[in-house]
Amino acid sequence: MPQATQVKKLNVKPTIEKTLGVLSDRNSTILARRHGIGTSGERQTLEKIGSDYNITRERVRQIEEASYLKIRNSAEYEFLAPAFEEINNYLNEHCGVVSEEVLVETLASDAHRPYLSLLLALNDSFIKIKEGDDFQASWAVTKESAEKVKAFLTGIVKSMEKTGEPIDAEELMVMAKEANKDSLPVTEDNLHILLGVSKKVELGPFNQWGLAEWPQITPRGVRDKVFLVLHRHGEPLHFRELARRIDDAPFRFKNSKKTHPQTVHNELIKDERFVLIGRGIYALANWGYMPGTVKDVIMNILKEEGKPVEREVLVDRVMDQRKVQKNTILLNLQNRTHFKKDEGNKYYLA
Repeated sequence: MPQATQVKKLNVKPTIEKTLGVLSDRNSTILARRHGIGTSGERQTLEKIGSDYNITRERVRQIEEASYLKIRNSAEYEFLAPAFEEINNYLNEHCGVVSEEVLVETLASDAHRPYLSLLLALNDSFIKIKEGDDFQASWAVTKESAEKVKAFLTGIVKSMEKTGEPIDAEELMVMAKEANKDSLPVTEDNLHILLGVSKKVELGPFNQWGLAEWPQITPRGVRDKVFLVLHRHGEPLHFRELARRIDDAPFRFKNSKKTHPQTVHNELIKDERFVLIGRGIYALANWGYMPGTVKDVIMNILKEEGKPVEREVLVDRVMDQRKVQKNTILLNLQNRTHFKKDEGNKYYLA
C-alpha cells in the first residue's frame, strides 16, 4: 500500500454518533458493527450480525440500507456536509479516486477510522468502486473519474507486462504519461496514491515498482528473497551472508525469527536460478554462471571450444565460473575417464 499523505485529520466521531441517534437502538448497533464501531475497528459480516439477532443475512442487509436512507433524509445529515467537502477535496487532489484504505488512514486517526468508513457509506454522491481482482475498494467523486482511473491503471499494468521487470520511480513516471490517455492530472506527488487503487501494481521492497505477482515485488519465500538480495548486491555471496541480508532487508512481511543459514543453503541448492560457485557461495544463473560441478564446467568449456585447450587458458576459464583453488581444477583434469591431454599440454574430452 502506498504511504498515506500527511494531512489534517477529520474529527468525525462526535458527528457520526449524533447522526446514529436518528435510528433505533438495534438498527444503530447493526450499522455501527458493519463499520467496526464499538468492535475494535473490526467490521462484522452480515452472517455474524444475523446470527446474533437470529435474522437472515438478507434481512441485515435490508436494515443496513434502510438505515443509510433514514439518515440521509434526516436533518442531522446536513451536519456531515463539512466532512464530505474535505473528502471531496482530497479525492480531487488525487485524480478523483482514492482507495478506501488510504482515504481512511489519511483523513482519520485510529480511533476515528470506523466512523469515517460509515461517513463514506452515508454519502449519496461519492461513487464506490467495489473490491475485485483488479482494484481495491475505493471511492471516486464521479463515475467518469472512476472509469478514467480504471483505464489509466489498466494501461499501466499492460505496460508493465510488456516491460517484464521492476522499474524505478523515474521510469514509472514516463510510463504513467504514456498510459494517461484521458489527461488525468497525474503528478509525481499523487501517482503513488493513484496506484494504490490497483491490486496489480505495487512498490517492491527495494523501491521499485512492478506487478504484485512478480517475486521481485512480492517475494514469497527464502528463494525469492535471496534472488532480490543477490540481484541488488550484484556479486556472489556466501549463504550465511545471504541469511543475514535477508533479515536486514526491508521486506514487507518479516518473520520474527532469524533466517537460518542452513535453510538458505538447502533452498538454493534446489533452485535453478542459483549456482553454487564455491564453498557455500551462490551466484545468479542469469549472470552467466554454468551449473554443475567443477568437472561439469570443464566439460562444458571443452564442448564449447570443440578443440583442445591449453591448461592455463582452461584453468582461467574455470576460475571465471567458480571460486575454487587452482589445484581443485588440476585435480579434476586428472580424471582420465573424461579428459585427455595431447603432446602440447592441451586438454580435450575423452
